[in-house]
Amino acid sequence: MQMHNYIPICGEDYPLSDKQRECMHMAYALGRDKFADRAPQLDRDAQFPFANYADMRANGLLALCVPEEHGGMGADYAS
Repeated sequence: MQMHNYIPICGEDYPLSDKQRECMHMAYALGRDKFADRAPQLDRDAQFPFANYADMRANGLLALCVPEEHGGMGADYAS
């Protein structure tokens, strides 16, 4: 996954683990590459973002805090 330079939500005061950084980059990339283009139409039509949830599912984000031994990403609550 290509990492992009951006300021994380938590700022510079809170050091991120590699896993946290990976999750943040994944969410950022989905927002930039998929969700942003869909948002205006979804807002205009007052539609539920089904495609966004499909993308989150495909990238494992719906199982973000599910333990790895149960098929999730195993992220902690801070992530």
